[in-house]
Amino acid sequence: MKRKILPIGTVVIVHTAVDNPVNYRIGLKPLTEINLNPPVMGQIVGGTYLAVGEYHIPSYSSDSYLEDDAPYIAVDKMVFVYLVRLGFTNKPIKVLPEEVIKYQPFGFDSLFELPFRKAQKVKWSEKDRAYLRDIMKSVSRDSKGRWLK
Repeated sequence: MKRKILPIGTVVIVHTAVDNPVNYRIGLKPLTEINLNPPVMGQIVGGTYLAVGEYHIPSYSSDSYLEDDAPYIAVDKMVFVYLVRLGFTNKPIKVLPEEVIKYQPFGFDSLFELPFRKAQKVKWSEKDRAYLRDIMKSVSRDSKGRWLK
């Protein structure tokens, strides 16, 4: 079964990123996994395909000028990856679709805003939580418990 592609702007949690840098002396490297510990939260800003295959280098022997021995890439397959940005000014990381977990705070997609830079998660103290709970007790509600405007 083919997995549904998530739209741009979707907030996701990522555990593992991938990369396959091309070194033109050695060739295409295989996909290498980069373990992100702790998992990071980011926003999908696009998608791209990574080539997986081999880079063939000419022999450059004394007879090679007679042969048509130009370097080339033999691509075995193309792998789709998401481009996930962790902050507004951060470079996007490449993530396989299997490694993406969609994040929905309170069931809504629009509550998350991409930070200007990746920052540490805010730790709420128990004193602050109790203060905010007390404030919300004074907000008027209807008979079903919903907040009134």
